[in-house]
Amino acid sequence: MALALAKGFMSEGLVSPGQVFASAPSDTNLQKWRELGATTSHKNTDVIKASDVVFLAVKPQMFQTVIEGWAKEIMPQDDSTSDENFLCNESKLFVSVMAGLPCPKLHGCLSSLFPNPRVIRVSPNTPSLVGCGASAVSLGPGATQDDCDLVTKLLKSVGIVQVVQEHLLDPVGAVSGSGPAFIYTIIEGLADGGVCQGLPRDLAIKFAAQTVMGAAKMVLETGSHTGQLKDEVTSPGGTTIRGIQVIDRAGVRGTLMDAVQAACQRSKELAGGK
Repeated sequence: MALALAKGFMSEGLVSPGQVFASAPSDTNLQKWRELGATTSHKNTDVIKASDVVFLAVKPQMFQTVIEGWAKEIMPQDDSTSDENFLCNESKLFVSVMAGLPCPKLHGCLSSLFPNPRVIRVSPNTPSLVGCGASAVSLGPGATQDDCDLVTKLLKSVGIVQVVQEHLLDPVGAVSGSGPAFIYTIIEGLADGGVCQGLPRDLAIKFAAQTVMGAAKMVLETGSHTGQLKDEVTSPGGTTIRGIQVIDRAGVRGTLMDAVQAACQRSKELAGGK
C-alpha cells in the first residue's frame, strides 16, 4: 500500500524521489523503493527523524512491537543515563494506513516518543497504484486543517478522497479496502463462465475486467441508481434477467454484504491486537 501511494505521489509530481525515505526489515522490499529513487533504511526511526510527514504502513497487529522497538532507543542502556525524552524534538505528522487502530490510541502511543504528534488516519486501497484509488481521511488528535489539506492533496493524486468521521473508517475499509479482492473474485467468476462457454481464457478475462470497469464508470459518471442501471440492461424475457434470476437464487447480494461485515469486524478485532 505504501509503495502504491508513493508511486502516485511521485508520478503526479507532488514529491520528488529525493524527498521519499522508506524503511522495511526486508532488503527485497527496499529494493523496490530504491528503484523509484527513494532513500532507504532498515531503521524506522531514521525515516521519522528525516521526514516531516510519516506514513505508518505496518501490519496493525505489529504496531505495538514496532513502538516498543522505538522506545528502546531513548531508554538508558545498562548503567548509562540519558537526557533524551523523545526520539526527536520536532512535531511530526503521522498518517496511519493501518486498519482498525483508532487515532486516540495511535496518539497515545506516539506521545511518549514524540512531542505534539499530529495524527491522521486514512483508508486507501490498492487501485491507487493505477490512479483509481478510493481513500477516506479522518483527523485525529493534534491534526490541523493544513495537515488535512496536505494529506487530501496527496491522496487525490491516486484517486478519489473523502474526509469522514473516524467511526466510518472501518466500513469504508471493508468496502473499498477489501473490496478489490471481492471484485477480483467476481471477475474471475465471470471469466470462468466465459471459458465454460468456449471463450479463450485471455479474452474472457479481458472482457470480464472491462465490463466491471465500464459498469463502475457508469455508476460514477451518470449518478443513476444501480437498480435503474441494472433495469436498463435487463429486457423482459431476455438473457440478462435469466442470469439475474440465478444470481438472486444463489444469494450473491447477501454474500457480499456478509463479506463486508466480516471485513469490518476483523478491522475492529485488529484494533484490539487480535
